[in-house]
Amino acid sequence: MWIETVRKKRMSLFDRVYDHIERRLVESDRCKYLLPVSTLTRDAFMSVYDGYGKTVEICYPGVELQAFQYGQRTDFRKAVREKYGFTASDKIVLFVSMNFEIKGLDYLMAGLAAAKRKPAGMSLKLLVVGKGNIRKFERMANDLKIAEDIKFAGIVEEGIEQIYRGCDLFAMLSRFDTFGLTVLEAMAASLPVLISRQVGAKDIVVQGRNGFVVDREDKEAVCSCLLTLADDTNLEAMGREAFQTASKHSWEQASHQVKQIYYSVKSFVSEKTPG
Repeated sequence: MWIETVRKKRMSLFDRVYDHIERRLVESDRCKYLLPVSTLTRDAFMSVYDGYGKTVEICYPGVELQAFQYGQRTDFRKAVREKYGFTASDKIVLFVSMNFEIKGLDYLMAGLAAAKRKPAGMSLKLLVVGKGNIRKFERMANDLKIAEDIKFAGIVEEGIEQIYRGCDLFAMLSRFDTFGLTVLEAMAASLPVLISRQVGAKDIVVQGRNGFVVDREDKEAVCSCLLTLADDTNLEAMGREAFQTASKHSWEQASHQVKQIYYSVKSFVSEKTPG
């Protein structure tokens, strides 16, 4: 599904070998538990391995909260605006990805273009961090008449936490994402999020409270959510809710859940093994 449906490529020899190994592992009698990182992942996996009778428990990933909370946010906001040429009144939408196509940058740009045609959306700007076909998306920005509203930062090897803190909201309209750790990172930085229904992190998004989940193809829905988030009152309130959500998903909490599962497996094995 990942190769053929999401990436729209043919299965390579490596992909076929990997698929064979995965199937052997999952269908083995020794495999007792499946720990997907989201309901989206669980459902996709179960559609392939339907009825194999394992114990399934969703284990969300964690985030290092402290890394996204240090320092003064006003300082980071000023630094990001100075570095990338934004103004103090701009509302910066952050997009972070190493694959622009799969993460839905085209859908986000279409929604942004629609928002920019409305008075409430004039302050919206887009900062794109990561790796992708920049020239392709620059041409798309020109066609959409939003070239002046988008900055491509390229790969940021250090200080990505400061960029999160310097922006106002986060958006990722993926074609498919098992979870989307950047969503949790954005929430840890107190950013409300806008994601597609194909992002596994939708499990932790409460519609209208800490973010929005939309159909990525629905340009008007994306536009409407961006306009709602451009409002200062909404940004502040939803940013607080986003951080409260992230605070429930530290790596300590995630590891504790997995550790408890390991203990239960160990207990089960001990009961079945004489001596």
